[in-house]
Amino acid sequence: MFKSVAGGALIISFFTLIAKLLGFAREIIIANYFGTSWRYDAVLIALTPAIAITTIFSTGISNAFIPVYHKLKAEGNNKNKVYVQSFLFFISIINLFFGLTLLLFPKFYIKIFAPGFSDEVINYATKSLIVLSIFPLISGAYNILQTLLRAERKFFEYSFSQLIFNIVFIPLLILFAPLINEQAYVVSWVIGNIFILLISIFFTKEYLKKSHFDFHIIKNTFKLAIPIILATTTSEINKIIDKAFVSYLPSGRISSLQYANTLLSFLNIFIVAFLTSSYTELSEYVTSNNLEAAKNRMRKTIKSSLNIAIPIVAWIVIMSNGFISFVFQRGNFNEESVRLVSIALIGYSGLLLILPINSMIRYFLISSGKVFLITFMSILSIFTNTLFDWLFIKPWGHGGITLSTTFVAFITAIIQILYLKRKGISFLPIKNITFNLVIVIVSALLVIYLKTTLNLNLWFILGNLIFVIIFLILARDEIKFLISKIGKEIKKKIKK
Repeated sequence: MFKSVAGGALIISFFTLIAKLLGFAREIIIANYFGTSWRYDAVLIALTPAIAITTIFSTGISNAFIPVYHKLKAEGNNKNKVYVQSFLFFISIINLFFGLTLLLFPKFYIKIFAPGFSDEVINYATKSLIVLSIFPLISGAYNILQTLLRAERKFFEYSFSQLIFNIVFIPLLILFAPLINEQAYVVSWVIGNIFILLISIFFTKEYLKKSHFDFHIIKNTFKLAIPIILATTTSEINKIIDKAFVSYLPSGRISSLQYANTLLSFLNIFIVAFLTSSYTELSEYVTSNNLEAAKNRMRKTIKSSLNIAIPIVAWIVIMSNGFISFVFQRGNFNEESVRLVSIALIGYSGLLLILPINSMIRYFLISSGKVFLITFMSILSIFTNTLFDWLFIKPWGHGGITLSTTFVAFITAIIQILYLKRKGISFLPIKNITFNLVIVIVSALLVIYLKTTLNLNLWFILGNLIFVIIFLILARDEIKFLISKIGKEIKKKIKK
């Protein structure tokens, strides 16, 4: 059940939707309690080094895990199980070491990540980081186990585990927020991630039975992973640079970026589902040297993703302010908070267009072992991101920082597309993209015109209705497929 890309996308989409709805509820509660306060800024900065370390040494390496795992599984003799245990042990040692550095030198990290903070904010962030020092070990372990679930096409188990965090986080936040204010976020975060680890262990226990460790068997992974780690490192450096710039701006800007990221992640649910489930199939095609099938997989995934993304981006640019006000404006989240988050979300919105393209290129290059381009572009992005941050922050503030992120992603995509085209690899559905853009631009201009002729409430309702109709038209094939797939699975259950 759900072994195909389509089925995987369906089940991932379903559980991700539930998880995102819970995440939405979480952010509404956070907004009500904390708004865009300086203490919430401090907590988010404390999270940054903890998450960055995990991303670099776990998430980055796990991208190299799947193709190597498939090769070892094909060889038999339980090499894949030995590989999983050896890999998990080694990653845990690395993350334990870095967690200790967070515990012992928290203020050092905070001053690097937010040089513009005052002493009061630095001290608050330092206390938060001490609690978060265990996070790299926890998150590093469950990242590997969840990658294993994806490699085995256990999309149900993978997706179900994503629900646990918010189910635990939300009641803990409600319980602790009146008592310890923004520190409640930190405590709830750690406990929520512990539960993700426990459920991941439960779903993968058959691969974790006592076995010998073989570091030789993971050597090839690290050879492949070194450039990927470098690429991931540069990506995290860009995030650090962004927050370092924003730390010099008035309070509330860092937390507004967090809210914008949360909204963006909610809006790209189905895009991420298609990308996540496609990686396994793409890896299998590349490993078996079936290049045509790999290109076709890339083309289909990008087409489906952009059918969804293009109308959403136009909607964000035109309608986001009213949407953010409707969702968040209560308690400590005021009109200024709405304005800050809206600016950040508009700057980030272009990432939805480029995410499918960059992701599929990266998956293809990783699966084929050709990661030089990823490394080169990642290093280049540090310089381009810093340049655009510096150029854009003065005229547009934190909105310039988010716009810089989008610019860098577009530059990366263009260079990688041209590189692969020279190698004879073309995968973009140009006609489909052009058609969608024309339809959406015309619709967006109509909505903008209506704003000048209608009262605000009527315009907000009619504008959203127009974008819903455009979305249903452009993404009709994806919607029909999901409905059909759900219907088939329900019929199977009834017959049983």
